[in-house]
Formats: sequence, structure tokens, C-alpha cells
Amino acid sequence: MKKIIYLSIYLSIYLSISVITAQAQQFNLPPNQANSRFGSTDHFLQKRPALSFDGFRGNSTNGLSMEQLMNQVFVPETNESIYKVNLITRLINTSTRSLHLNTLDKDLKRDNATIIEARAFIALLTLLREQNVANLIDPNAIDILPTHQVAVERLKSALLSGAAYIYYPNVDEFFKMSESLMIFNRAWDFYLALENAYEHYSTNSSNPPDFSKLLNINQKNTINQNVFSATNDLWFNTSQILLDYVQAGNWPFIAHAGIAHSLMNLNGEPEIYGSISPTLALSYSLSRLKYDASGSADLNRLNYWYYQSGGGKQYWAEGPMYFRLAVNAGVPFWHSMRLNNNLSHITSLNGIISANLDPFRDSKFINPIIWLGNVLTPENDTPAIDDGNKQFTHLSQYMNWNSGYGSQVVASAFGRVKNKMTNRHSSYNLIELAIPQNLDAEANSDPSLIISANTNSEYQSEKSLSLTEWRTWTCHNIW
Repeated sequence: MKKIIYLSIYLSIYLSISVITAQAQQFNLPPNQANSRFGSTDHFLQKRPALSFDGFRGNSTNGLSMEQLMNQVFVPETNESIYKVNLITRLINTSTRSLHLNTLDKDLKRDNATIIEARAFIALLTLLREQNVANLIDPNAIDILPTHQVAVERLKSALLSGAAYIYYPNVDEFFKMSESLMIFNRAWDFYLALENAYEHYSTNSSNPPDFSKLLNINQKNTINQNVFSATNDLWFNTSQILLDYVQAGNWPFIAHAGIAHSLMNLNGEPEIYGSISPTLALSYSLSRLKYDASGSADLNRLNYWYYQSGGGKQYWAEGPMYFRLAVNAGVPFWHSMRLNNNLSHITSLNGIISANLDPFRDSKFINPIIWLGNVLTPENDTPAIDDGNKQFTHLSQYMNWNSGYGSQVVASAFGRVKNKMTNRHSSYNLIELAIPQNLDAEANSDPSLIISANTNSEYQSEKSLSLTEWRTWTCHNIW
């Protein structure tokens, strides 16, 4: 009899926890709106955060909102919560690292941007946690999460440290600026979201935050101007001297992704010391990106994505080593565009804009990405073919997305190697957290699954090829 009673009690407790976990909690969160503190108004975005996370509130499948994240993290342990807590723990560890001062090194500047991005995210998350601690099922789910005071002080010290976080390359390879610039854009997006949150809780909380922890007007304007100046230089050295017309390959695509991503994030009224107009420059870069992927431009040479993949087929003319760089710029950029309902700028087929084309599902965009995932070695290396070398890639970290987010053929191609990764790159932790992932990468991936999203009959035979046969086929027929 006692066993039956104990069993009933345990079952009741389990069911109660399951019901609570399944129900979304009601939080005190800021509204989704643009940043306008000190009169520094957002030019193009209508919400913050907006480049990685989908605002404070929402339930989209295109990327997590902060509300969704809190409902997935501050709960009793599930596979999903454990996965997300591990990612946030990695971000916390990154946020505690020291910045690299007085460096000219490209990788160290990117690492500075990564550290600031982690500090900005943790500052925002800790504020939301402390303002909603009474509404959280398990407020202590992340045991090493610092207090908001510690987190925001780390962020402010980083922003004012003078550490370089944007890499300035030589004129003939200015596209290399895009990577560090896009990482810092996401960091700045989180900081501007933090300002919005402070303003919200100043009148909607019994524990209003201390505004002295934030930047003052001059400090904020300085960073806004620094970002715009870097974007101006990238735009000038890409478009104004026509290097993006002269250069064939993946770097014009990378450069325009960086320009558009940065201009979309523009806040305030920058001093225009060149010939750039933010609105015109954004329109131009978005138009170029539309042509790059869709084949709309008059000259094949300008259709970098379309031309390099033979109109969206499963290959990349410059090989997998270089294509991984284009994908690493394209996927985070398309992610931010889709979050902000701007896909019409980049989804064009034969010059006709269609809101129905999705770069995470449409064959023109994803076929070469499927190919890249399928030719990666089990160790996540690009194969040493064409003019490329064997190079480790971290794309699998964030491209094993779930079915609500994008193509499961892409997810399967990268999922087969994700769980075999022996290390993670700190620069991609935030994107991995923001993009809904397949949690069981091994179960959802089959190394021999080569399915073409292309309807061209020439490629239908790919469905029956093994991975080894596919590599042999590509080597013999493409390079």
C-alpha cells in the first residue's frame, strides 16, 4: 500500500513539473522596439535585439526571442535546457577572458569582438533574469551566471578599453574586415537592446536599474561613429573603386554581406566624411547580394553565388575551402535579414522579387551548402581539392538547425559531423544559441544521405550516391 502511495506522489510531482515546463512563463520583458536613447535613433531596425535573437518577445521559428530562450533555460533539466545551458556557460567563460590590447593581429581583433559580444549577451541575460527571478521555474539553472552588476561592468569596461575589435586589412583584401565587423555588430545590437531594457525597467520594475552602468551620450556616439567609419571604409574599398566588379569569387559577396549587416544595424547620425549615404549604400549592397545569389545581374561575373555554383547546383567553382568563408558570412547575414522581414531584398529569381523564396530552403541558395556539408570529412575538414587545402570548419556548430528553421537536408549534411567536433569556436557560440538546433545530431543524420533540392534531372542520380561515391563524382566531374 505504501509503495502505491509513494508511486502516486512521485507521479503527481512528475506530471506537475512536466505541465509547468511545457507552459510558457509570463515575464516582465521590454517591448520589441527600436533604440532611440539620447536621440540616437535606429535607421532601419524596428526592434532590439535583432541581428541574432528575434527581439525580447515572440514565438518565431526563424530564430529564438529572449522570451523563448528564458522558457527553455530556466526550467528543470531537459535535453534542450542542458544543451542551451552548456552553450551559455561557454559564452560566460568567453566573457571572462581578457581583451587583447594594442594588437594588429586579425584573429586577436576578431577574438576581441567575440569577447565583447559574449559580455553584451550575458549583461542582457542577467538583467532579464534578475528582473524576472520570481517568475522563473529554476532561476539558478545556470550556476556560474554572474550578477548583472558584474556582467554590465565587464561590458562597459570592454567597450571603453580602447581594444581594437575591427580588423583593417590591406586595400586589396578589405573583405576580411567583414567577419570581425559582423561579430561586433551583434555585440552592439545587444548593448542597444540593453539600453531599451534599462528604460523599460526604470518605470516597470520595483528594482529599477542604475543608468550609470551604461555608456554616456559621448561614449555611445563614439562607438556609433567608429562602426560607421569602418563600414564606410569597407564600402569605399569594395564598391567605390570597383574592386567588387573586377574581382571574381567569393570575397565581393562577403564584403557586401558585411556592409549590409552593419548598415542595417546603424544607430544615430554618423558624420558622413565620404560620399556614402547610409540608405543608398544599404540599398546598393542589398541589390548586389540579391544579384550575387539569384543570377539577376547582366554579367555572369557579378553573380558570385549563382555563377560560382553554376546557377545553384551542388558545387562551388573555387572549391570547399573558399566556399566555407562565403557560407560563414551568408548564413548569419540571411538569418538577420529574415528576422527583420527583409528577405525581399535578397530573394530574387530572374529579376523578379518574390517574398516566398527563403535562403534556408530554396534550392538556389542551399544546393551548394548541401554539397559543402556532404564533402566535409568526418573531422569537419574541407577536402584538399581544387585550389583549397585541408581546413577545419566550425560551420557544423550552428548549421544543424531544426525543421522549423530550415532545410533538413542541410541539417543532415552538417549534423553528421557536429557531434564529432572535438572543439567549438567561441565566435560561433552565440549564433548556435540563437538558431534552433536539432538536439540529436547523430540520430537525425545519415552519412550517406545525399538528397538534391535541385529539380534538374542531371542531378537526380545524386540521391543514390554514397558519400565516398559523391566525393569521387565531384572530383572527376567538377575539378
